[in-house]
Amino acid sequence: MTQTTRIADHAAEHGRSLRGGVTLVAASAVALAVWAITVPVAGLDLTVGSGPTAQTVGPAAVAVVPLLVGGAAWGLLAFLARSFRNGLRAWRITAWVVLALSLLGPASSGASGAVLASLSAMHIAVGTVLIFGLAPTPTGRMRSR
Repeated sequence: MTQTTRIADHAAEHGRSLRGGVTLVAASAVALAVWAITVPVAGLDLTVGSGPTAQTVGPAAVAVVPLLVGGAAWGLLAFLARSFRNGLRAWRITAWVVLALSLLGPASSGASGAVLASLSAMHIAVGTVLIFGLAPTPTGRMRSR
């Protein structure tokens, strides 16, 4: 491998790392934006469950969960892209399935109406940012085997 190739590979890796980091922050920011519109602006109480098990969805959880889920998605993308010939395709299919399954959380939380719509919107917004933000563009394809 020549020095020029190593530099180009390093630059490409840096670009992917930067893009992934920005995507995780954007996913967290979009979740917080939905929360801010829902709670302080619209005045909704994002509480899931009822009775003693009820939990309020606060800004800390809204900011941290997309970072954790996004980090796991990013790690899975890297693993699949390096391990399988069609790893990117497998990741995209998995990501859309996970997003669809994540909507079962709000649906089964006991929330209804505007609260259910807000929680679902948060899931969809975060999932969409992660799916489109983490997946490489046609010009920045990840190497596969």
